[in-house]
Amino acid sequence: MPRGSFRGAEDHRLGPDRCHAREVPISAESLLRLQPELFVKLHRIVLGWVASDVDPAWLAKERERSTEDEAEAALAGRAIGDVRQEHDEKNC
Repeated sequence: MPRGSFRGAEDHRLGPDRCHAREVPISAESLLRLQPELFVKLHRIVLGWVASDVDPAWLAKERERSTEDEAEAALAGRAIGDVRQEHDEKNC
């Protein structure tokens, strides 16, 4: 997988806390080093099947929208990515 192939993906810091974390480039090699459970979670997020964790830096409006999208997807039995794409298309 070429570096930067995920839309909006960036290099991330991994470690017990961000002060002592190390930079990890987005690459096939890095992905293959992930624990299987983390790889599966990342895979499901990237494909839009499930929502990512809420970022504590998000504004209240962003957190609220994320929660509403998750609830709508769960109630309708749809993927979170489909719900978010539909909302984005309506807002264009």
